[in-house]
Amino acid sequence: MIEINENTLYPLLRRLEKDGLLTTYTQLTSENRARKYYSITEEGKQYLREKKKDWYQFIDIVDTFLGGKDHD
Repeated sequence: MIEINENTLYPLLRRLEKDGLLTTYTQLTSENRARKYYSITEEGKQYLREKKKDWYQFIDIVDTFLGGKDHD
């Protein structure tokens, strides 16, 4: 299992925001604490589609290398 902690996640989110793939806004909670929310941009959606396509191509290559879908 892959573990992701805040030292990995938040720098990644900041980079995605800097690259224009996410937008953020801050809102106060009922406990009067600021909470940051992220939203994917249209550019981010296009980037995601491209990366998903790359990922599925990679999976097909690995699957072919391993001998097909019936690998145990």
